[in-house]
Order: sequence, then C-alpha cells, then structure tokens
Amino acid sequence: MANSVPAIQQEMLDAIGVTSIEELFAQIPRDHRLARPLDLPPALSERELRRHITDILARNTTTEVVNGHKQGQIDKLLPWNCPVE
Repeated sequence: MANSVPAIQQEMLDAIGVTSIEELFAQIPRDHRLARPLDLPPALSERELRRHITDILARNTTTEVVNGHKQGQIDKLLPWNCPVE
C-alpha cells in the first residue's frame, strides 16, 4: 500500500503539521481508540478486488424488476411531498 511507505507517511504528516502518527491521534481519548489489531482479511490484488466487487454487484436486483416497470407500470419519480390524486 502506497501510504505504508515511511517516506510517504512522513510527507503526509508534514503536510498536516504533525511529527508522528502518535501526535496525530493524541487528541483522541485512549478509551475511544481500538486497543487491539484489526482483524482484517489479507489484502486483495486489484484484479481480485475487481472480481470480488463485480460478484457482489451481480447479486443486486435492478429497480426495473422491483418496481414492475417491465410489467407496464408508469416509470415516474415523484417528490416525497408531492400529493398524488
């Protein structure tokens, strides 16, 4: 990951005017900070991530099917405060 390179981290810290990550987080009370490592899965490559997201998106249902548009219903969006008569 690009921002895990120490030189890039320091450049970002310099840009916001702090000298360390500890100084950056010093304003956050300790009891609001996570005291354990995050339990994250291994990082995916760009290709793996694209495939993973595509698989998730493929499970979505289009609004055309949900709102019955393909069954001859009128395709109109009305503001929530518009009276329907």
